[in-house]
Amino acid sequence: MRKRRTTVKIDWRHHAALLLLRCSTALLLFLHGVPKLFSFSAKVHFMPDFLGLGKELTLGFVIFAEVFCALFVLVGFFTRLATLPLIVLFLYIIFFIHGGKDIAESESALLYLMTSLAILLLGAGKHSLDHYFSLPLR
Repeated sequence: MRKRRTTVKIDWRHHAALLLLRCSTALLLFLHGVPKLFSFSAKVHFMPDFLGLGKELTLGFVIFAEVFCALFVLVGFFTRLATLPLIVLFLYIIFFIHGGKDIAESESALLYLMTSLAILLLGAGKHSLDHYFSLPLR
């Protein structure tokens, strides 16, 4: 009886698509988060309190996710681990900020959530620091 091999050959287009998805999502998030980083004291008054953690801690988490985790995703360093705070952030935006009712209001958060989930499931790809250093969970 012959064994069937189930290996899938992944060509350069797959890795190029992962690079494009990873970099475009991360760059847009980074550009969205940097103004919050530099105007922390002005933005903290408008930040809703998440689960009683306080406005400062909530804004700190948002900045951590949008700036630092986005940079990790951009260069492909601990990529899957870096997407977890992003997924939590977008779930927070969809269900707590927008109430999960109006899809039109949370449309961009839904798109970011879906791209973050895709990056989590697919990994960083060949063109990343994860692949270069042969890190686990790449």
